[in-house]
Amino acid sequence: MYLSFVEEWRFMKERLAQLDSLRGIAAVIVVLTHLIANALIAVMPGFLRQALTATLSPFSVLTNGRAAVISFFILSGFVLSLPILQEGRIHYSSYLVRRFFRLYIPYLAAIALSLIFYSLCRHHLPIGALSDDVNHTWLSIHPSVIWEHIIAVGSIHSSEIDVVIWSLVHEMRISIVFPFVVLLLKDARWFYSIAIGMALSALGIANSYFHWQTYEGMPTTLFDSLHYLNFFIIGMLLAKHRMAIIRFYTNLSRRIRIGVLAGAFIFYNYAIAPVIVLKEVVSKHAAIEWASYMMLGEWITAIGVIGFIVIALSSAAAKKLLTRRAPLFLGNISYSLYLYHFPIMLLLIFTLYGAVPLTLLMGISFTLSIGISYISYRWIEKPSIALGRFLTRERKKTTEAGYPAAN
Repeated sequence: MYLSFVEEWRFMKERLAQLDSLRGIAAVIVVLTHLIANALIAVMPGFLRQALTATLSPFSVLTNGRAAVISFFILSGFVLSLPILQEGRIHYSSYLVRRFFRLYIPYLAAIALSLIFYSLCRHHLPIGALSDDVNHTWLSIHPSVIWEHIIAVGSIHSSEIDVVIWSLVHEMRISIVFPFVVLLLKDARWFYSIAIGMALSALGIANSYFHWQTYEGMPTTLFDSLHYLNFFIIGMLLAKHRMAIIRFYTNLSRRIRIGVLAGAFIFYNYAIAPVIVLKEVVSKHAAIEWASYMMLGEWITAIGVIGFIVIALSSAAAKKLLTRRAPLFLGNISYSLYLYHFPIMLLLIFTLYGAVPLTLLMGISFTLSIGISYISYRWIEKPSIALGRFLTRERKKTTEAGYPAAN
């Protein structure tokens, strides 16, 4: 059955809420990854540490933050491409204004709060039991680093202020060019789009070997952005073929649907396993940095993310789960939660470590992160989004008529 434009719009608007919930769950996984890998692992019993970090443990999904970030990129590609695919054109100036107020203003607020936190504990001493990500952050922030973060789209010292912002650098860069990528590929066959995406990704992998451009902290080179653009393209393909995918999935038997869910989990959570094997084989013949293998693993992860998105769009059971209040709430605050949780964790560690048990401290950190993220969503994100819409209200019709802005 084919739907009219209005019917399809209503149909997809409902399912975009489910995708927001997926984004919220992914944000929580990133938070748990940082709380556990950077701090809690130091006080965990051995069996629990193994359960949460062992390569083949199903519970390691709770500390698989890198896979969660790949899901952010694919989801962004899906939602950003929808209006362009529907209209076949883009009001580019309006689009840029809205993306600026959607991404950059909340980002800038998070950087400002991180610098305030830094000023409160700038003379902290290293804590041997905790990770390098904790001990090497907020040591001494030079004004040039602050300026890099204000510019945001350059290659920055991404671990100096808020370690998570490396992905926002890519998100903002890719947002600038992505409408043109969608227009270029919207009429292309899916395998051509995949081939182009993989070629772009291959350039990113090659840079990690040849070092045409280097980075400080997390990978933020332009070549890395080409690699991550591949996942935006995957999101675009899912958006382009969304109705056919939904029809195909709903015609599958229950047994096959369960297989799709299991396969999605395996690809999502165990992508690192074949990469480790590949590294062992290749390292006997060539010295290739771990970053190259990680990028290959992200291709595998993307298959799992695709599976989860298809299920979220197509499954009645997934709809029931993902449209409950808790997942929808997490979806709403996901951007702020991603931005704020790491600085909050650092502030609590550097001011209260030793005075408060670490387990309790991380529990407080998680709770504060949720609370501050809601405040940010309510008083920074929503007004900023509204301002962007107000400034472009007469120039942009698509979003007002239907699809909400992406996170």
